[in-house]
Amino acid sequence: MIIKNEPPHNAAACGAPAAARAWLARLWAPAAVVVWLALAGMAYCGVMQYLWHRTAQMNALARLVERAQTTTFFLEYTLHVNGYRDIQELRAAQRPANTRPLFAAVDRSTVYALIMDLRGVIVVHMNDPAQEGTHMDVPAFAQAGTNWTPQLGELRVLLGGTPRHVIDICMPLRMGGVVQGIMRVGYLAPPLTQPGARRQMLAGVTAMGVAALGCGLVALWHVRRQARVYQQALQQQRVAVERELALVGAGIVHEVKNALNGMRMNADLLQEAVAPLPDEQREKARKKIARIQLEAARTGELLGEFLSYTKPPAFAPAPMNLVALLDECAQYFEPQCRARGVTLQCQCAPALAAVTADAGLLRQAVTNLVWNALQVVPDHGAIRMHAALQDADVCIRVADTGGGMTPDVARQAFTAFFSTKPHGAGLGLAIVQRVARRHGGDVSLDNRPGDGCTFTIRFPFHGV
Repeated sequence: MIIKNEPPHNAAACGAPAAARAWLARLWAPAAVVVWLALAGMAYCGVMQYLWHRTAQMNALARLVERAQTTTFFLEYTLHVNGYRDIQELRAAQRPANTRPLFAAVDRSTVYALIMDLRGVIVVHMNDPAQEGTHMDVPAFAQAGTNWTPQLGELRVLLGGTPRHVIDICMPLRMGGVVQGIMRVGYLAPPLTQPGARRQMLAGVTAMGVAALGCGLVALWHVRRQARVYQQALQQQRVAVERELALVGAGIVHEVKNALNGMRMNADLLQEAVAPLPDEQREKARKKIARIQLEAARTGELLGEFLSYTKPPAFAPAPMNLVALLDECAQYFEPQCRARGVTLQCQCAPALAAVTADAGLLRQAVTNLVWNALQVVPDHGAIRMHAALQDADVCIRVADTGGGMTPDVARQAFTAFFSTKPHGAGLGLAIVQRVARRHGGDVSLDNRPGDGCTFTIRFPFHGV
């Protein structure tokens, strides 16, 4: 047998596949880990995109329901102030000329808005008054007569020749404390702008491919980013709601003030008309007329406070003397305090004689706090105003010796339209909170049941 030695290049050729297999064997485990991490990153990003989309849809619907509730609330408030207690009175009073002011100004996303009774008869229609008196399908809660919760629906409406997606919301309308009608509003479905999926996926794959720590960092970044987006969305929603409140409030106040002016003019004319009556009848008539004028004046004050909340003046900080401002507030309330034997003390640090702030807004906030204290403090009680610098912040405190608040009332003290007073609008403390936040600070409550309350307005100090 003759055995020939193979050339060296043949040995190399035989060894090449083995070397390649060994090299691939060394890379298999890291490659599998990288692939697994990449797939996990892709799955993570896909799931997060899906959850974000679902959350965005739910938040959008919740914001539309809040808008509908706000519109319904102010409509109920307007009808209450105007004396409507029954939907039949509203049907009798509505004419095409004065239908739209009930809804005031609505934005472009509102497709339609109407009021119908529980039988489905349209009482007021914002877009087409000709439909008033026609019938419509009533929602399920009106048919059952219970569970008065908002009802949502989805419609396809042709607008300008283009089919659009509309969210239809039905809200119960209360008159005289009883559900007597349905407020139906249609809003254009808001667009959802979600972040770029490719960028998030690439960032997730890269981070998870480098190390598990990278994946954790990306997840943390994503959560923080979503939190910022959510906060921005909340801020935008808050601004949109405040803008809508201002528009609706301006329309409501305008219409109701016109009605109040008419009441006052007719009351004055009625004063002259009853002059020829006998003394006893004239005195009775004049007492009733005075009652009408008093209620009209009180309603006008509530409207002014309501307009101040929904449409606040522009924030205009300027150099001011806080010491002089508090002294003016004390002098303003001095006659009322003297009449009841209430002691009103005022102390202010001399360093606050030169402060950069909005004097008009601060005067309004302090006046509201002192007025609230004067209403709850007993005769021969005490109210103390104190202002000082604390940790580079301006602190204005108003303390009283009243009875304090219950824990439930204290938790809702700054909630707009919440009031324990029979004729209160519940906007005083909400306005104080807004003023404090406009100055970059906030207001706090130190409630001592049985001993009184202390309200503290705190905002950063800016010297002149």
